[in-house]
Amino acid sequence: MGKKDRVVHPADRERKRERQKEKSRNKKQRKEVRHSIVKARNPSDILENVRRLDDQEFDVKSVAPKEMFTQRREKLLNSFKEIINMCRGEKNERQARELEQMLRIYTEERAERENHFRAAKFAAAADPDMIPLPSGSGFMDPNVAYTPQGMVSMVPMRNPGKKPLPAGKVHTTPPGPPACFPQEMSDSEDEVEPEQPEEVQAEDNLAPVEMPANIFSGRQAMGLPLAPVMAPPPPPRPLYSVPYGMAPRQPVMTSNAVPAEATITAEPSLRNLRKEATLFVPTALRIRRASNKPPPPKRPALPRLPQPQGKSVDEAYGDFMKEMEGLL
Repeated sequence: MGKKDRVVHPADRERKRERQKEKSRNKKQRKEVRHSIVKARNPSDILENVRRLDDQEFDVKSVAPKEMFTQRREKLLNSFKEIINMCRGEKNERQARELEQMLRIYTEERAERENHFRAAKFAAAADPDMIPLPSGSGFMDPNVAYTPQGMVSMVPMRNPGKKPLPAGKVHTTPPGPPACFPQEMSDSEDEVEPEQPEEVQAEDNLAPVEMPANIFSGRQAMGLPLAPVMAPPPPPRPLYSVPYGMAPRQPVMTSNAVPAEATITAEPSLRNLRKEATLFVPTALRIRRASNKPPPPKRPALPRLPQPQGKSVDEAYGDFMKEMEGLL
């Protein structure tokens, strides 16, 4: 009989089912252990170990094989990436972004250190005696010493961060008016502004002085630069006029006469103290105006009832004693 037609004993079937449950239970337990191990790792310590490994790898005097550093760095970085995946599985996007930022900073630092290491390695391997020296005489023409041979043609690099300009018209609307008043322009281009005379210190000898002919030739022979040519004076400032619709300001008349000192004179006068006392009293209270209103009607007085007169103290005492005598 084939395997399909074979009848399985119930005890074997139950044993097989228990074995499958045990395998799934062990698999779940191993997964929890791995998760707890990854969660217990510190990402900062992992990056610190990777940086120490880079210090040994990028040492010029190091003789260790490069494959060893590569394998250890890959293991540490895989552990760091497992922490990032665990954070994403737990829906902790904020911590995952922070870990990715830390990894990006480390990658940039490692690329910079690798460039320095390659430059130092190349400098250590080069022989200074094999570097060619410039050939030529000791004396150089001063006019040619600092003359550039030419500009190196460079292809303009495209910046990926900036968007290209849209095709078509750049300005859709005309520009607005200028921010300040326009300068005064002349119709003739040949006019030259008159130069302002400079103040020259007066001297006793006004005879012209002749310039020696070899003063410029000697400077050119020595290779000294000539004096720079002075730039032309700046254009005059624009004149600001009063806007349209406003009257011009009247000129201030100033007189050279010195004003005389003022003399204060006054006659003696008596003070009215009553007027000063009622100076700040309102007018409605100071003036009593007669009113034309009729006086209010007077109500008749109520008749007073005669009040009963009571006994005096002596009379009351005499009555009390009479009552007491009757009782005794």
